[in-house]
Amino acid sequence: RAYFGHAYVLGPPEAGLLALRQRPGTWKVLLAEGEVQLQVPEGSRVVGASILFPDSREAGLVVLAQDRRDFLTYSASGKRRLVRADDEVLHAAVSHGLSVLAWLTVKGELVVWSLEQQAALYRAAPEEGA
Repeated sequence: RAYFGHAYVLGPPEAGLLALRQRPGTWKVLLAEGEVQLQVPEGSRVVGASILFPDSREAGLVVLAQDRRDFLTYSASGKRRLVRADDEVLHAAVSHGLSVLAWLTVKGELVVWSLEQQAALYRAAPEEGA
């Protein structure tokens, strides 16, 4: 597995990030200048790579936890809780062109979350009885 990631605050946008799975649970995030090796627990699912928080300027992985509701970040400085989905997540991805995470739940809710603003930019839920 591999993911491209958004890294505009670290330099030229064409450099970006690249996250590579080396073996189960072990990932390497390649930057324009250097790399970061990260361990992700079994049962978790990496959904992308990005600059995790604008104030930290730190690159890392966005991970859906084993409970399929909590999104966590993994970086050189450790693990941090990002956000919790209202229901179990079916699909999730981090954009490689923008600093956003999007997910779809088992109940059909779609959420687009800003990694910069730490808030939902868009939320859509299916109509009741539909």
